[in-house]
Amino acid sequence: STLETQLSVVAQGNNHFKSNGYLHVPGANRGIFGGTLIAKSLLSAARTLPVNVQTGTSDFKQHSIHNTFVLGGDSSIDLQFRVERIRDGRNFVTREVKAYQNGAVIFISIISFKNVGNPQGSMSSLGPQLKYQPMLDLDGIAEVDECISVQDIDFDARIRKSFESDPLEVRFPREYFDDVDNVDDVEDGSLKNKRDKKHRNSYKMRALLFRPSLAVYLRKMYYWIRVKPRIQNHCEFNQIGVSYLSDAFFLLCVMPLSDRKLYSSLFSVSMDHSIYFNMDLDHESDYRCDEWMVFVVDSPKSSNGLSLVTGQIYRSDGKLIAYIVQEGLVSI
Repeated sequence: STLETQLSVVAQGNNHFKSNGYLHVPGANRGIFGGTLIAKSLLSAARTLPVNVQTGTSDFKQHSIHNTFVLGGDSSIDLQFRVERIRDGRNFVTREVKAYQNGAVIFISIISFKNVGNPQGSMSSLGPQLKYQPMLDLDGIAEVDECISVQDIDFDARIRKSFESDPLEVRFPREYFDDVDNVDDVEDGSLKNKRDKKHRNSYKMRALLFRPSLAVYLRKMYYWIRVKPRIQNHCEFNQIGVSYLSDAFFLLCVMPLSDRKLYSSLFSVSMDHSIYFNMDLDHESDYRCDEWMVFVVDSPKSSNGLSLVTGQIYRSDGKLIAYIVQEGLVSI
């Protein structure tokens, strides 16, 4: 698949890997897509996990990823990944991954893996554990077929072109946008003739969508997202695919949540990004990153230029897949 090709890495020793695919640059950004750095680091770390000699695979699955963006990446320069084996325990494995370009660190990731087989040692004697998790209330969530593809949104040429090479498919609810064929625009004090519009059957994100009577930190928005096309090596790339798409449109949501258009910020860049996977979903049949998932986003805080966004990715039936937290520098 496109995702597997773009995210592939080549081993250059036990703990060194080289990026072996196209480095995606999203929208109007100049740097490498954060999801690419996260996913490639995760894939590199996963290649160093201990293997069960009986099954030929690892018993460990990633349960949390903590990332720091140090420098903007250059898509024209090869990426090198160096994995440090922090800890190899019976129940948990910890890896640190650093991404380099021209000898400089541009990205750091701390990844924790949990043994999803039988607990060992002290874990086996802990007894019953607390267990609870949210279910998404699907009332009011528009079906995928009722939503608008990003290909139909009235973005500028550079942003639209970036979607062509992105192995993601994203759809937003129609109520987040104005249909330009059904809205009279005002220009120089007079109504424009609809027949003169350049972009027919396209959409523009409008403001005042998220119940302005609520404080910004109480508002939420959602969109549907999946990897395209179908993943071939799904067992290895499922959580890697979720890691990739976890950064898609995420920080950008700060703008519409604040009654501004999606791409209206003068500058925005991610500073850190954490993912917590639902360990109840650790089997191939539990979910697929190439099937539609709901991404729900809110922004509980923004001050001194730093905006915090939190999000949850759910299966189409409302079961939690992952919880994500990100803080970024946003200028308007």
